[in-house]
Amino acid sequence: MKKKKLLVIGSLVLLAAVFCIICKPIFYRFYPFDRIKGTVSLNVDGEKIVLTQDDIVFYDKKYDKYEDGSAKDISDGRVKIYMDGTGYGGHCFQIDTDKLEEPITVCCYQHNWWNVMDFDIDISVNGGYMNCSGKYSFIVDNGSKHYDEIGDPPSTAPTKKDRYISFGI
Repeated sequence: MKKKKLLVIGSLVLLAAVFCIICKPIFYRFYPFDRIKGTVSLNVDGEKIVLTQDDIVFYDKKYDKYEDGSAKDISDGRVKIYMDGTGYGGHCFQIDTDKLEEPITVCCYQHNWWNVMDFDIDISVNGGYMNCSGKYSFIVDNGSKHYDEIGDPPSTAPTKKDRYISFGI
């Protein structure tokens, strides 16, 4: 009797797991990993800056809150960012290296609590002016991925104190 009960429970768990994998909208609601992941690279005045995990601060001045996240060095000078990202709204981090006059804030906006986002950003600061380019993807309601470009921030003037890049919905 006990074996039969375990077999039924095991079968139900396996069936639920297969259903979640096949039905992407359900799968992403139970996604067990970090929901925001991406890479960041930085150039200052034409020089590639080797970023380390110590250059990434998971604190957002705009919202005055700490974020759950981690950073990992990549061998080519980029940093891989991992953030929990389970809430609706902005999830931010700052790039703060001694090669920059002011830190750069990067904000990923989640449009659903269950969204999963991947990004790749290249940032250039030349003569005080900041430009960025890159791509990001997120999951739409039917479970498929939507790809979009990351463009220059609205203000790239050198007098702007808060250097801010945002993307997402």
